[in-house]
Amino acid sequence: MTPVIEYVIAHENDWLVDPPNLSTENDSNLTLASVLMVCSILQISLNEKSNDGLSVDVTSYLNYLKKVVSLVRSSANLNSRQFCTIPQIAYYVVKTVYYPTKWNNE
Repeated sequence: MTPVIEYVIAHENDWLVDPPNLSTENDSNLTLASVLMVCSILQISLNEKSNDGLSVDVTSYLNYLKKVVSLVRSSANLNSRQFCTIPQIAYYVVKTVYYPTKWNNE
């Protein structure tokens, strides 16, 4: 698993939408994809059985999730096609941040 995650992190510029954007349906979907990747990387990196020396900038990824949450909170006018995307974004962020993980035990 480590080589796969290292590859994904090394090619972050190909998938991470930063700053996150919810202005269109496509931008929202790309932001959702970025959130899913970030959350997956964080969860895998914090799993002691699978991290195998994996070095992940947890702070950077958590800061990205903070940006996403701030954007969602400040977006009063969402497009009708975003009513599924926004809850999915919220779900993945909450599951990653509040799931009992290594950083919650420190």
